[in-house]
Amino acid sequence: MQNEKGTPVAAISGAASGIGLALATLYAQRGVRVIAGYYPQDPHDPALASAQVEAARGEALWLPLNVGSTASVDAFIAQGVQHFGRLDYVVANAGILRRAGIDEMSDARWDEMLNVDLTGVMRLFRAAAAHLHSGASLVAVSSIAGGVYGWQDHAHYAAAKAAVPGICRSLAVELAPRGVRCNAIIPGLIETPQSLDKHNSLGPEGLAKAAHAIPLGRVGRADEVAKTIAFLTSEESSYLTGQSLIVDGGLTVRWPDYGESMQLASKRCVVSGAASGIGAAIATLFAREGAHLILTDRNSEHLEAMVTRCRALGVPCFGVVADVGEVDGATAGVDACLERFDGIDILVNNAGMLTQARCMDITLAMWEQMMAVDLRSVFLATQRALPSMLAQRWGRVINIASQLGIKGGAELSHYAAAKAGVIGFTKSLALEVSADNVLVNAIAPGPIETPLIDGINQAWKTAKAAELPLGRFGRADEVAPVALLLASEPGGNLFVGQTLGPNSGDVMP
Repeated sequence: MQNEKGTPVAAISGAASGIGLALATLYAQRGVRVIAGYYPQDPHDPALASAQVEAARGEALWLPLNVGSTASVDAFIAQGVQHFGRLDYVVANAGILRRAGIDEMSDARWDEMLNVDLTGVMRLFRAAAAHLHSGASLVAVSSIAGGVYGWQDHAHYAAAKAAVPGICRSLAVELAPRGVRCNAIIPGLIETPQSLDKHNSLGPEGLAKAAHAIPLGRVGRADEVAKTIAFLTSEESSYLTGQSLIVDGGLTVRWPDYGESMQLASKRCVVSGAASGIGAAIATLFAREGAHLILTDRNSEHLEAMVTRCRALGVPCFGVVADVGEVDGATAGVDACLERFDGIDILVNNAGMLTQARCMDITLAMWEQMMAVDLRSVFLATQRALPSMLAQRWGRVINIASQLGIKGGAELSHYAAAKAGVIGFTKSLALEVSADNVLVNAIAPGPIETPLIDGINQAWKTAKAAELPLGRFGRADEVAPVALLLASEPGGNLFVGQTLGPNSGDVMP
């Protein structure tokens, strides 16, 4: 028997995978010795789990444990205390998850679930109670399924998990005179072997889809839950008992949309050139429709203002200062989206430049700059976004072209060539990826009052407005709804390789 009284000891059930393994590893890193329980019939290899804890330079005693058996639980605690000489923290983490609708819910299925997920908690705490001293801490793992929400085809699981906080509240009162605290933790959608089981839980695709409803834009990690449990067993939470802490990325506090559903709710979106003009209008409209946004622009001051505006609409929004004329700048927005939101759903290639010059006066540098900003950047950003979109079999790429890419324009040959290239790129790529539900389309606006045309001479603007059937230039907020149409479902579902023209009648294909 070891009796290092200054070194705490934690007993963890279900320690061979998921949250339990993450906690055992974290404890090892922090010098807490671990009594690690594993269920021999689980597919998880305790040798691999043990190696992970040892790699963290921790000391652990691995013991077989079936929380559905009183004899097994009693032996687990007794052997652990005999080995280490003390017991400070007890974490009831072990559980099972089985899918069963009420019509197929046998007594055996119901009893099995409650025996493990509810009575198993009681067994572990009961066996540990006699060994606990003042300052000890108990934590039980519940779930938002039952702890907060219901879950179709999981009534037995939800019933067990709903009762776990009740056990903890009662034991918090009962054990408080002995200086022992008891709390529950209620994880949300956490990526673990259990949640990745597509038969009994959500599976990888279900988790990815559900992540869109989480304010932080992603599912949680086991180590993030483990850190919260470690806090509950530490001195930092010495005045916390009888509580149930929810660790869910904000999922359960999000205000439900009781009115018309947001068309882009939690869609992960990148808009380039978003600090002004059409890009700013698209970003604002997408934010109103619930998109999670990454905005890029060269103008850091205006970009910061746009990020603030979109966040005020209640969505996650982050800015990336980038010049799409540079190779790294062209992909910076997509890179940020993949890193922060773990994927991308919608890409709006809007950033561009416009200069005016006769063809004979266009230098090679002017030509190459125009192609880099208005055409090459579209290719680079789209190429970076495609693997994520193709993997999830859903994506929308919206390229902002121009009606001049269709009809041409005097003293704008370099600009018209780049925008014609965008339209050609859009059509060709649409043929490649539409079968995987990645839809690529373009918008070719006519003259729009934006900072982009500030460099065009006023005489041309006046004459051009007089030519238009509507008699005026358009506004950026009149173009943004076209992008929303292409990005949304079902509105954009049948648009493939199209070029839509909000152009005041300037071009009528």
